[in-house]
Amino acid sequence: MSTSGEYSHSVTGTEIIEDALLKCGAKQEGEDIPPEQITSGLRQLNNLVKFIASKQTRNLWRRDEVMVFLNSQQPKYLLGPASTDAEWCLESQFTSTQLNGAASEDDTSLTLDSTAGMRAGDRFGLEMDDLTRDWMSVTSIDSATTVTVPALTGDAADNATVYTYTTKTSEVIKVETLVDGALGAGATTIVTDSTTGMSTGDRFSYVATDDTTVFSKITTVDDGTDLTVPTTAKAIADDARLIVFKTTVNQNAIITALSSSVSANDETIPVDSTAGSTAGDVISVVLTDASTQWMAIEQVVSSTILAIPPGIGASSDDAVVTIYTIKPPRPLRVLHARRRSDPDGEDIEIDIESQELYRDQPLKTTSGTPVFLTYKPTLVSGTLEIWQPPNSVQMFIGLTVERPFEDFDAAGDSPDFPQEWFDPLVYIMAERLEPEYRVLDPIRLQMLSKKATEMWDWVNDFDDDTGSVYFIADFEGSRGYGS
Repeated sequence: MSTSGEYSHSVTGTEIIEDALLKCGAKQEGEDIPPEQITSGLRQLNNLVKFIASKQTRNLWRRDEVMVFLNSQQPKYLLGPASTDAEWCLESQFTSTQLNGAASEDDTSLTLDSTAGMRAGDRFGLEMDDLTRDWMSVTSIDSATTVTVPALTGDAADNATVYTYTTKTSEVIKVETLVDGALGAGATTIVTDSTTGMSTGDRFSYVATDDTTVFSKITTVDDGTDLTVPTTAKAIADDARLIVFKTTVNQNAIITALSSSVSANDETIPVDSTAGSTAGDVISVVLTDASTQWMAIEQVVSSTILAIPPGIGASSDDAVVTIYTIKPPRPLRVLHARRRSDPDGEDIEIDIESQELYRDQPLKTTSGTPVFLTYKPTLVSGTLEIWQPPNSVQMFIGLTVERPFEDFDAAGDSPDFPQEWFDPLVYIMAERLEPEYRVLDPIRLQMLSKKATEMWDWVNDFDDDTGSVYFIADFEGSRGYGS
C-alpha cells in the first residue's frame, strides 16, 4: 500500500457545524441542514472562536513578530488597521536602507543605497532633517537604487534612514491565452486556446479590433477552451491576447472594478463601490497595458468615488481594482518586547508592566531610553504606551503578540486553526450547540462534555513553547508585571 503524500486536509465552517450537530444528536447522517440552521451555527462558531481567542493559550502559531516605528517624544501608539494608527508591520515585511544623497522639499525621485525588497505601494518612512519621519506610499520602483514617491514635505540629509514595509496583502496574478477564432460585437462565448487557471467571476481584458482595451468578467468557465461572458462590446480578432486577472486575497482585501474609464493623471476614479475602504488604504488598478499601478487613497469622496494622487495611467471601464488595509489587526496580548536603536542595533529586552505602574510615572513625554511598556487591547485598535519615549526616530520596538482569529464570514470558509484543532473544534462546538436542541440524555451529555474538555486540554498542550522555566524574586510586589 502507498500513502497519499499529501498534507493539505482541510474543513469548512459548514462541515464543522454538521459534524458538531451529529455529535450532539441534532442531525442524522445524510440529513440536510436548513440554511437558517447553518446561519445560526456560523454565528455560534464565530462566538466560540472569539471566546477561544480570549483564553491564555500557549499556541505558538497564534504569535506574530511585529515592529512598531517610534516617534521622538511620543509615548502612546495605537496598534490596529486604521490609517490614523501607528506605523507598524509584521517583522517579515520590514526592510531598511539609507538615502544616497540629500533630498529637498518637493522632490519626488530619491536615490537610495538599495531598493531590494521594495515594491510599488509599500509604505516608505524617510528620516527628515527636523528629526521626524515622513511616511508615504511608494509610487514606483525605478531601478535598483531609485524610487518615485509623493512630493517630500521637507528636507532629508544624505544617509538618512529609510524604513519600508510591504503592504501587499493581495496579489494580482495574470493568466494569458489567445482567442481561437474571430468574434464580432455581441458574442457571449469566447473560444480560447486554454482556460487552465481561470475561474468563474475572474475579470479579464482583451484588445479589440479598434486597438482599445476592453475589460469584462467571466460568467462561467464551460470547459477546457470555452468561456461564457457578458455580451462583448467590441469585435475581437483571431489570436487576440486575452488576459485573466486572478486576485489572491490574504487579508482585508476588497475587490471591485472601475465603473467607467480613467484617463492618465486623473485624481479621482469611479468604482463600483467604495464600501470598506478608508483614506490611507492602498489601491491597485489594472491599466490598459495590463500593468498594475499602486497608490494610496487620499479620500473616500462618496460610495463610488475615490480621490488618489496624480500620476495614474489610463484604464478602462470594468478594470480590476483591489483595495486593502495595510496594517495587521490589533493584537490581543503582548507577550515579549525589545527595543532596537537602529536597524543594525542589538535587540535589548524591555519589560511589560502594569497600567498602574505606567500611570505612576511623573513625566510621560520626557524623552530617554524606553525601559518598559504597557498594553491594553482597546476596541478596534490596541493602545501601546512606552516609558520613556525615545529621542530618535531611528529607534523601534519589536513585539511578540497574540493575534486574533479570522472570522467565518461564509459557510465555505476554512478555520484559522492548524489541522490538529479540527476535531477539538467539532467537539467543543457540539457541547456548545447541545442546549439548543436538548437531544442527549444526561449521561451522554456528560460524556460529550468530558470529551470536549479532554480535546481542549490535548490540543492546547500540543503547540507549547518548551523552553526552560526560570524563577526570580518579585521585588515590586503587587505593582509588578503579571499582578
